[in-house]
Amino acid sequence: MIFLLQYLWLILRLKEGVFTLISESINFMILGMITVFSFLLIMIVVLKVQAFIVAKINANFDTDNKENKNNNNNSLGQRKIAVIAAAIKKFKQNN
Repeated sequence: MIFLLQYLWLILRLKEGVFTLISESINFMILGMITVFSFLLIMIVVLKVQAFIVAKINANFDTDNKENKNNNNNSLGQRKIAVIAAAIKKFKQNN
């Protein structure tokens, strides 16, 4: 009879330990999932802010480049015309 009570007491203690272990592992799993979710959420927010900043900088850079290209194209076109006119004038003088 005493052995049976000791056996039952041991089984109950083991079950309590197992349930405690399972509940601790579930708590640890939930904590890990919350940590990963928080990290990913922060990373998404940082990347959105970075994309916004880069888009602003890139828009300013593109407008400056377009104005410079237009000015360069006009001056380059005028240079080409001047060179061609000089070449034609030189050709006519030689012939």
